[in-house]
Amino acid sequence: MRDERQNVSAAFYISVEFQHTGYLVERIYKAAYGDATGMSSCCPVPRAPHSISVPVIRLNEFLADTQEIGQGVIVNQAGWETTLENNKQAFAAEFVQRSRFTTAFPTRLTPAQFVDKLNVNAGGPLSQAERDQLVNDR
Repeated sequence: MRDERQNVSAAFYISVEFQHTGYLVERIYKAAYGDATGMSSCCPVPRAPHSISVPVIRLNEFLADTQEIGQGVIVNQAGWETTLENNKQAFAAEFVQRSRFTTAFPTRLTPAQFVDKLNVNAGGPLSQAERDQLVNDR
């Protein structure tokens, strides 16, 4: 029974639906706001509470935003890819208009400051060439 449960969980996390909705939402929040700090006292051996990096997104945000992206998407139904892409584009456009985002990224930031802040929050995934291209693409 335990193996079946693990297999179902693994299948969910690698599914098209999750990769293009929930995982995308989590990565957008990470790039925008970085990580939060949480406390843990578990595994592998019980020990004193210690701080750990945790996703900054909260469940209510995650659920609402994931549902927004997945609205009307039924995988393998005609046109689902277009609906999903349109939903993702609409979500991204709306996300950057939220007051939380505009406060974190005021318009006075230079393109370099904007890209660098996103890159740092995301854990530095950009190469120097990718970073420079984004800065120059305005």
